[in-house]
Amino acid sequence: LSSCSGDPKKRISEGVLREDLYHRLNVMTLEVPGLNKRRDDIPYLVEHFVRMLAAQIERFSGNISRTAEFVGMERSALHRKMKSLGISGGNHAKSHV
Repeated sequence: LSSCSGDPKKRISEGVLREDLYHRLNVMTLEVPGLNKRRDDIPYLVEHFVRMLAAQIERFSGNISRTAEFVGMERSALHRKMKSLGISGGNHAKSHV
């Protein structure tokens, strides 16, 4: 699975994308409109990611450092994100989902 932030053929002509790589990856094309064109999806995506994060917090018994390491974030960045979502570690995370 790969993605391109613009038209791949235009990227090839600009010399940003190798043509041989494009042909190897271009088995099936799926165009997904940006979230600015499908705003109704945003609440569902937020719910999904909050549930996923809460499950990881529960998995690591509320240990923010281990959860952050697992999801690939710095501990402080994860803590700020959780705070902005109104989630804290441990059992409290389960009550928000």
